[in-house]
This record gives sequence, structure tokens and C-alpha cells, in this order.
Amino acid sequence: MKTTAVVALDQGSSSSRALAFDARGRVLARAQRPVRTRYPSPGRVEHDALDLARTLEGALDAVLDKLPRGVPVVAGLSSQRSTLVVWDSDSGAPLAAVPSWQDSRAAKWLAPLAGDRDLQAKVHAKTGLYLNPYYSAPKLRVLLEEVPAVRRAADAGTLRAGPVSTWLAWRLSGGKVFKADPTTAQRMLLWDMRTGTWDEDLLALFEVPRACLPELAATAAPWFEFERRGRRVSLCAVVGDQQAAARGQGACEAGQAVLNYGTGAFFLLNTGRTPGHVPGLLASAAWETPTGGPRWFLEGTVHAAGTSLEWLKNNLGVLADPKEADAACRRAKAPLLALPAIGGLGAPHWDYKTPAVFWGLNAKTTKDDLVRGVVEGLASLLADGI
Repeated sequence: MKTTAVVALDQGSSSSRALAFDARGRVLARAQRPVRTRYPSPGRVEHDALDLARTLEGALDAVLDKLPRGVPVVAGLSSQRSTLVVWDSDSGAPLAAVPSWQDSRAAKWLAPLAGDRDLQAKVHAKTGLYLNPYYSAPKLRVLLEEVPAVRRAADAGTLRAGPVSTWLAWRLSGGKVFKADPTTAQRMLLWDMRTGTWDEDLLALFEVPRACLPELAATAAPWFEFERRGRRVSLCAVVGDQQAAARGQGACEAGQAVLNYGTGAFFLLNTGRTPGHVPGLLASAAWETPTGGPRWFLEGTVHAAGTSLEWLKNNLGVLADPKEADAACRRAKAPLLALPAIGGLGAPHWDYKTPAVFWGLNAKTTKDDLVRGVVEGLASLLADGI
């Protein structure tokens, strides 16, 4: 009997990837496609919805083409979580550029709400999150105001809004499946963690029509089957990227914790069946099964880890390649302090006003010293969350 191929699909901020394994965990095929990110103005970080979909689909096609014929294929999908996609259900066309999870365009609109401590406490109790522009509802509220096509679709009842994984699943299913799992639905800032449903009060707060939001589904369950490259593929799990990474690193039981480094950096502590509540940290859905109910992570986030190294490379010219950061740190001689607040400060501060800062520059400061300052600054920000 031919072994089943398990395909892991991952759509991230910098690339889309597909990786196929056999039953013993041996890699059968892999493919990766770069993703473009635009920075049209300060505070705005955007992707193209079709680019996200086509790069993921291209990576999947490349992997399927490398597998032996007749091998059964099952797949799981992970994606960036707080990035928002809006599209028209009739045409299937995106209605706006995709605000990245790093995008803070809603900061000004959200500021009066975020400053209300009582409201913050109520929102955190419901969602496990905080009122800040990092999440999708504020971005959707701004898109409804700023983009006429989004408003028209909402009025016509054809607006669809959801996490990246929802958009990808909708495309792969030929427009038949419009769902989100708890790990990505939560990042909409409209999901009540206590009931597992979209919350009417939050919908009213952000003036978001319920009809535009996806159906809620378990993380690990049969989602749908689809035809691709002459093969039948069963999608059996959809999950946020950090939760997927934490599971992959073994944080499967209460008390186990991981640190994930990528575009951002994330600390996740498994708290089992009970959400953890620590001021400034997030009570994040970890996964949910149809019979086992939800599991939870206590989470701390740093918005710009890999992004800070890219910033040193592209904006300051002090790194030829982010992979050289370790060697630069070893060469550094004159310590300085850096606050790498690119895109704002995440947990536990949630501060989008404080800028990036270097302190202690002098005539002897070198490029290597700047790199080490940023790397140590990132470590300090993570320590705040831990």
C-alpha cells in the first residue's frame, strides 16, 4: 500500500512554502516562493492578496508535481494571523491592498478607544487581546471608511473579510468554503473566547457587518477536499503560524513553552485547557479539535525581529545580509543601547508611539556595534514578555 504524503503549507510575511513528508517524517519534496511587501507610507505595510494566494498555490503545485503518482495527499495550512484580506464574493476579486499584521494605519482612529481602561479590560476579558492596531477589526473599520469598493461590497452583502488562511481556503475550495479556525479568528478582535462566537458588542464597536465574516470551524478537522494538479487533496487542519510553530517544537502540554523567531518574535507558554491572564500578555487560542475543545497559549510578541535586521540592511546599510548578524555581534567592541521599536512595541507595552532609538553613539561606534545593539534590544524586548 502506498504511503500517504502529508503536505505542510505555510503562508508568511516573507514567503509562501510547501513541504511534503512521508509517514516516517522524511521530506519528499519542498518549494518556496517569495512574497512582496510594500511600505507605501509611514505606518502602512501591505501585501497583494493575489500575490499571497498565487505564491502559496505555486509552491503547492511544485510539490505535488514532485510526488509519485497515486500517492494519497493530506494537507495542513498555517498562515500569518492578524493580516486582513477583503474580497468580493461574487467576482472573487480582492477589494483592497492587504494590511499586514505589522500595519498600524488604524492607530489614530483607535487611540480614543485604546485609552479607555474599562473598555480595554472588557475587550481583553472577551478576546484575550488588547485594543491596538495590530489586529484586524480596526484595519477593517478603516478600510470601510477609506476604500469605496469595500463599503459598496458591504452594502451589497458581497463583502468577505478574514484572515489570510480564510482567503486561501476560499480560493483552494473554488469559493465554496468560507471558514476560520479559532487561532486566526481570534486575531480579528471580534471573537469571544468564552463562547467561541463572533461578539455582537465588538461588531457594533467596530461597525463591522456580521455577514462579511467567516463561519467558525475547529483547527484540526476535515475542512474540505479539492483537486489540484490531477490529485485529490484533503485539507485536514488550518492554524495560525505561531501556533503551528509551537506545536512543531513540542509545546503540546501545559507548562511547555517555546520562542519563535521570524519577521516578529513570539513567546508561547502552553496553559492547557485554561486561558492564562497576565497583564500585557495575550491569552491566545492554541488549537481546537471537534471533540477535545480548545487549548490555550499565554503569548508575548515582539513586532520586529527579522524586520529589524532587514531595516539595518536596507535602510542603514550596516548589514550586507541578515545572516551575518551573529558574526557582526562577535566583532562589536563598543556597547550601545538600542530600542528596536520598528512597527511599535508589542507585549507587554502595546506602544505604537515610541520610536526606534540608539543611545550611546560616539566617535568609536561601528556598524557592528549598531547590529549588536539591535540584537540585544530584541532580546530585552522578549525578556519583558517572558
